[in-house]
Amino acid sequence: MHSYASSRLIDFLPDRHFLTAAEIAPLLRVDERTVRRMAERWHDSGGQEGLPAVKIGRQWRFERSRICTHLLSDDGDRPPR
Repeated sequence: MHSYASSRLIDFLPDRHFLTAAEIAPLLRVDERTVRRMAERWHDSGGQEGLPAVKIGRQWRFERSRICTHLLSDDGDRPPR
């Protein structure tokens, strides 16, 4: 379905299971604070809006495979509110 786009996106991201807001921000072309707000929205909405993330201590972490899937889905194309 999105195999070429998916492989290019995966090539851009660091080769680790969990990524930081600082690593995700350039991909989305937004500030790190925006990435954190999107993660908070994901958490507050029960996964209905925002960017998939888990909070470890005081920091948000983003699972590499979920970010790729989310960004390539129809929901990932919708701008944040």
